Amino acid sequence: FKLLFTSLLFLTPVSLFAGLQTFAPVGSFPLNFFGIADMTGNLWEWVHDYFGKAYYASSAKNNPKGPEKGKYRIFRGGSWNDLNVNYFSTSFRYLKKPGYKNSTVGFRLAIQN
Repeated sequence: FKLLFTSLLFLTPVSLFAGLQTFAPVGSFPLNFFGIADMTGNLWEWVHDYFGKAYYASSAKNNPKGPEKGKYRIFRGGSWNDLNVNYFSTSFRYLKKPGYKNSTVGFRLAIQN
């Protein structure tokens, strides 16, 4: 039980325990192990990748870019409104057609120095 509970605490976003009724402003919770804020559990994040059912079986192991085109785009990370802890992972993929919108989906802007 202790190992399972510890695993759930590690995987489950702070927002679930905070009892949020909507998303939280960026930086509302402590940084993760890698020093990054809000990677899981605040908003599902659209990523650049298209969905390819068998793409990852034959893709590069490091930083695969996803298929060049497709019908669906990927989002990752789960949201404040999800109760399934399996969604709170940057490796879990969910797909929707481009243009899909609701209050649980957003995107991340990043710059390279």
